[in-house]
Amino acid sequence: MSLNASERRRTRDELAENFRRSGRTPTDVERDLGISERDLDAVLAMDDDVHPATTWLVRDYLVAEVEAAGGEVFPFTSLTEQMRDAARGWFGIADLDDVRARPATP
Repeated sequence: MSLNASERRRTRDELAENFRRSGRTPTDVERDLGISERDLDAVLAMDDDVHPATTWLVRDYLVAEVEAAGGEVFPFTSLTEQMRDAARGWFGIADLDDVRARPATP
């Protein structure tokens, strides 16, 4: 599944709003998910070269952090729960709990 320009803009805005609501910093996200600054920036900008699995991982992290903070998740219009199984088949997305359970890399 590829997102068109309009869907990419909406997803970028939805990620940004949930990032704001999460109260987390870029460093928190990078450390907690074991991703690079470049990868996080690419996800938040919805760059063409970002892997969809990384986008889903950041999306799920932000949702979990907003919920953990007692906030209301800003709804996603393209990265919906209904699309999760399809994304898992297309991109091999990982579950957030599996990623968090990995040993930290130095």
